[in-house]
Amino acid sequence: MTKHEPSGTARQVAPSHVVVYVLHVFQKKSKAGIKTPAEELAKVKDRLKEAVSHYAEYAKEREAGESHRDGGER
Repeated sequence: MTKHEPSGTARQVAPSHVVVYVLHVFQKKSKAGIKTPAEELAKVKDRLKEAVSHYAEYAKEREAGESHRDGGER
């Protein structure tokens, strides 16, 4: 995102990190029916739980690292 100030100064803000989790990919083989198989949905649900847990740990570690760089607690 860029913000242009009246003085001619431009400020740009960009995300410092992006996290993307691919939970599951599969090829649907059935020509009949549109329902996703229950076992495929179960895999996605399990992997989503794992991804949420992993991201929480990642965010906690990242925050601790930033706190160290800043020289104190937030």
